Amino acid sequence: MVVIFRSVDQENNSVSFQSEGYYDGEYLVFEDKSALETKIHLQILDNKLILIREGLIKMKITLVEGKCLPSYYKNDIGLEFNFIAFCKKLIINKNKIMVEYDMILDNEKLSSHKIWIILH
Repeated sequence: MVVIFRSVDQENNSVSFQSEGYYDGEYLVFEDKSALETKIHLQILDNKLILIREGLIKMKITLVEGKCLPSYYKNDIGLEFNFIAFCKKLIINKNKIMVEYDMILDNEKLSSHKIWIILH
């Protein structure tokens, strides 16, 4: 399966890549081509998306529209922090996922992100 991933933040910083994906149990797994030695594991449910990055970058975000949920980020050079992901929009279709969320740190919005994932 081909996975097309695109992310953009409020400053128009964009990440786009295409990767080969496969299912490992309930997770869709594919290489994160925006980071060395990192894979993305997606658990896609009816109204919830769990995105886990594993490798040199570790991150977990749980996204449910209208909810603020705890998340974390850690990289290989020692940057590590917990944050809140406020999911403003989550649309899950058979072959397409669209997400809008804010990253909140210390009760302040640090950044806004949009993610599109297309499955072929």
